[in-house]
Amino acid sequence: MITAIERVFTPESVQRDGMPLYPLLTAADLAKQPPLSWLVHDIFPRTGLACVFGVSGCGKTFVVLDLIATIASGRDWFGHKTVKCPIVYVGLEGQHGIKQRVQAMQTVNEESLDGVHFMTEPFSLLEERDMEALIFSLQSAGVMNGLLVIDTLNRASPNSDENSSRDMGRILESVQRLQAAIGGLVLLVHHTGKDGSKGMRGHSSLHAALDSALEVKCESKGARSLKVAKSKDGRDGDVHSFSLKVVELGFDDDDDSVRTSCVVVPQTLVRPEKVTVPTSKAPLPIGANQEVAYRVIKAMLSDLSNGSGDSAVARIPWQAAISAVAEKLVVLPKVKLQRANEAITAMIKRGVLLRDAEFIALPEGYESHELHEK
Repeated sequence: MITAIERVFTPESVQRDGMPLYPLLTAADLAKQPPLSWLVHDIFPRTGLACVFGVSGCGKTFVVLDLIATIASGRDWFGHKTVKCPIVYVGLEGQHGIKQRVQAMQTVNEESLDGVHFMTEPFSLLEERDMEALIFSLQSAGVMNGLLVIDTLNRASPNSDENSSRDMGRILESVQRLQAAIGGLVLLVHHTGKDGSKGMRGHSSLHAALDSALEVKCESKGARSLKVAKSKDGRDGDVHSFSLKVVELGFDDDDDSVRTSCVVVPQTLVRPEKVTVPTSKAPLPIGANQEVAYRVIKAMLSDLSNGSGDSAVARIPWQAAISAVAEKLVVLPKVKLQRANEAITAMIKRGVLLRDAEFIALPEGYESHELHEK
């Protein structure tokens, strides 16, 4: 007697190499499966779909390039372990500036960027010819099981409506096709909507499809932060502070202007080796510039400690402090950086501030010497 299953299916249609296409696993079978493999531990998995997003000008591309360089070298990224792998960066915004940004990274961090490839030609996820050509390039370069970055999603999906479920469905279908082709992680760079508190722009199906998402924010006093907005199998909510350091790259070929770019400088909470002063109370700053500098640095350290009360043992990069203080000084623009440097240096000499290598900290006892608000 022929059963209903035999009438509908043939063995070839439901099996592969003699095994069911959809095997049913027991709890014991699941326990034997290998653990999740991370590209950046607790943030980005080795395979899947991820996104870095934020408002325009917040430093998304600098963050992504810093991530790329760190993975290429195998170093930790903001305290998270990474795994070296092949990397392809598809830069569709500010193509002419990518060269300077990469040069700045290599100048400051001496990164080799071995195993990293760049693609800057116009590309659309919604054009079949473009998709086939990119997949061919990826396979020809041998960058399988690696990281593919698309910066930005908007430029890679021209003439589409990101808020449309239909258009976003087509975009995600193409992205998942690329992911299947390389077998690694596809990382999209995207923008927030008009209301930044609502997260990334576009239809909600994008957020639902992501394995992880990292939000880049511009904070007060020139500080910036990274927040793990989603990590399907990791830990949501972690925040890391950073600043952008300006790097001079020499004179432009066409005129006498100096070419500059930026690099990411982490501002994680650090407990340096014991830093104390021989007095029971920290001395006060002297003069208007020092008072402004003191307030700015104290506020930065307070923000860095995230309200934990540990601002006395937190520290910030020297260059980040100079830039933040210069912005607040009421002096001629051309001497702002010089006056900021002078004010901070003078306070370090007097023990108002402490310098530990390239970082600045507050000494013990500073709490009892608060400045009077004017």
